[in-house]
Amino acid sequence: MSVVKISNKKSLEKLQAKLTLRLGRKPTQQETLDYCIMLAHQNFEKVIEIAMHLPMLNSERAKN
Repeated sequence: MSVVKISNKKSLEKLQAKLTLRLGRKPTQQETLDYCIMLAHQNFEKVIEIAMHLPMLNSERAKN
C-alpha cells in the first residue's frame, strides 16, 4: 500500500459523510478514494479538463 498526502482532507471527510448517509455505513478513506478513481476512469475527459487548469510542475518548482 502506498502513502498518499491529501491536500484537501476536509473535502474527503465531507464526501465520506455524504456516502455514509446514502449507504448506511461509513466507507473507509481507501474505499472512498477507490470510488473516486473508478469514477475518474469513467470520466477521463472531464479529469483532463480539470487538470488542464492546474499549474504545471517544472524543474524549478520540483527543486523547492
